[in-house]
Amino acid sequence: MAPKDTLTYTLYLSKIDCGKSEEEMKSGALAIAKEINTLDWHPNFYKYEIFFYCKQSPPGIATYRFLRKDLK
Repeated sequence: MAPKDTLTYTLYLSKIDCGKSEEEMKSGALAIAKEINTLDWHPNFYKYEIFFYCKQSPPGIATYRFLRKDLK
């Protein structure tokens, strides 16, 4: 059965080393989003959200969002 509304695919990754630069983090998230995009899911999945839960203390969260149409 096909989804009727637009959907966001959300991926949560834990214990990530967030000591890297913002550029490196975003580049890694983009690589993950492009890999997800190769799965050829239903077109209603229009956006990907990637959450990195950092292993540093205190733990932090880095969030990246990508529109599927921009990953072509």
